[in-house]
Amino acid sequence: MLIQKYFENALSTEETVTFEILLVSDSEFAKDVAFQKQLKKAVTIEERKKLKEKLNSFESQKTSGTKWWYAAASILVLVTISFWLYNQNPSTEKLYASYFESYPNVIEPVVRNGNNQVVSTKTKAFIAYESKDYSNAVIFFNDLIDGTDDDYALFYKAISLMHINKFDEASSILKSTNWSDTYNSKALWYLALSELKQNHIDNCKDALNKLIVTGNFNVSEAKELLKKLE
Repeated sequence: MLIQKYFENALSTEETVTFEILLVSDSEFAKDVAFQKQLKKAVTIEERKKLKEKLNSFESQKTSGTKWWYAAASILVLVTISFWLYNQNPSTEKLYASYFESYPNVIEPVVRNGNNQVVSTKTKAFIAYESKDYSNAVIFFNDLIDGTDDDYALFYKAISLMHINKFDEASSILKSTNWSDTYNSKALWYLALSELKQNHIDNCKDALNKLIVTGNFNVSEAKELLKKLE
């Protein structure tokens, strides 16, 4: 969402600060921004080239002022349609970057202090998660999975895997786990995004449709994303 709003010049002051922080602290986010800039630049250059060729063609053929204005109007329509199609059919990379956000830590509040208190594996897992140390977060969540009946460790492990580009593993967890009511809708949302990142559009749509019908999390976002994929 942030990247989309950035290119639409629609960021609020707070969002601008967040965007700038992510730009220097999140390499994947920075790559997505750079990719979209290059894509827009390429589209602009190509459209200008086509426009120049059209103008030259009409200039050589025009016989009256009326025909010239018809030609100019036609070109304007062509450029408008091209721009509209570009924005209506964004890449899966752009969509993923727009919608993916980490689910917040609502399980284990992290309090950092200087004493020598023994830190549990659960706390270590969420310290790593909140510190964006997702590789270690996966390790700690793995240690927790066998020791608890709660499915939170699997859920946060899947999101951590998405952060380190292990989308196949993330999708496997999100699809195969018998989720509790707490995580069922949330898992469908992140499954849809994981499948989107892998360009598995039908699987993404399937997860979004299930979320829209049965879910209670990000339903409006699911409808919006599904519409963009149609």
